[in-house]
Amino acid sequence: MTRRDRLKGLILPAVLVLGMEAWLRLFPFASDSVAPPSAALQALIRGLLDGTVLTATVQTLIGAVSGLCIGVAIGLVLGIVMGLLSWLDRLMEVTVESVRPIPSVALLPIALMVGVFIFLRGHNLPGGGFIA
Repeated sequence: MTRRDRLKGLILPAVLVLGMEAWLRLFPFASDSVAPPSAALQALIRGLLDGTVLTATVQTLIGAVSGLCIGVAIGLVLGIVMGLLSWLDRLMEVTVESVRPIPSVALLPIALMVGVFIFLRGHNLPGGGFIA
């Protein structure tokens, strides 16, 4: 790939960013979710300089690694127990094998919805929940 080909790949994104900037400057409207690209860049630079981006990144990584560790621990324990107890392995075989071909990306929204439901409405379920 030549340098000219790489520069061609930047044309469409640059036109889109400049077009969005021009549109939002010419036709401003109040929105919490849409900002001109220049304002977003200024906010990013401010966040990098005052440390809020780094703090938020660390908090996100801690949450992600914590969730990964919890999932690994649960999966490891269940895997060992299912490996040791053949009757449990036979009992769970249909469930495990039916979920196996589903990509994890497709399961993520379902898991998030179930998790949010349990977190917010869990107190209405038998056994309680996180919010009293």
